Amino acid sequence: MRWVIHYNLPKNLEGYYQEIGRAGRDGAKADTLLFYSFADVSMLRDIIQNGENAAQNEIQLVKLERMQQYAESLACRRRILLAYFSENLSNNCGNCDICRNPPQYIDGTQIAQKALSAVYRVNEQVPMGMLIDVLRGSGRKEIRQLGYDTIKTYGAGRDLSQWDWQQYLMQLVNLGYLEIAYDANSVLRLTAASHEVLFKEQNSATGETLQLQRAPGRGKPQPKPSPKPRPNKSACDELFEQLRQVRKEIA
Repeated sequence: MRWVIHYNLPKNLEGYYQEIGRAGRDGAKADTLLFYSFADVSMLRDIIQNGENAAQNEIQLVKLERMQQYAESLACRRRILLAYFSENLSNNCGNCDICRNPPQYIDGTQIAQKALSAVYRVNEQVPMGMLIDVLRGSGRKEIRQLGYDTIKTYGAGRDLSQWDWQQYLMQLVNLGYLEIAYDANSVLRLTAASHEVLFKEQNSATGETLQLQRAPGRGKPQPKPSPKPRPNKSACDELFEQLRQVRKEIA
């Protein structure tokens, strides 16, 4: 049995994929283990930002962010890696930690169709943050200036929070339905798999659904405390009169 263990988070998925590929090259059973903490991200970010080439630093920071998203993702690890290298795996691998301990899944077909349609209608020219604003119907001045408030999918995702959309969009990236163009200001672009969902109507025609992990909430809102009952006015008057009598006796 072979192991490849990462004690710290790698800088990018390219290096990580190459390193874990060393496991099992001799045909023996192999496992990989990745330890991750946010302190790794902070340290690597500082190292990259101190580099001399500003343009290259920006690309490396985006790749580091992608590596962090991989470590935090709830999607099949193998599908994420293959999608990153523009390969589409239609089924989960069944071997990674997520596949062995799967999270709760939902029918994400409509969520995916709204997101992919929005990317298509903005001509694949916006990054994730702005796409979420378009989906949630934001009144940002920039969105109005670009005319994105007039497209069909503007405001189509108001029912989901910004946090939820971020989680679902990253899953679509990890599953190969979207890709991030790091060399073009990190705009979201469609893939061959996303075109099948949008234009061939694969899901509605065959009855298949696109499964997504339910976005983990950030904690349930605390219930508002019940208002304290106001004291009866007559009781207050009676108590006030008693206090007056006590004061008079003391005086």
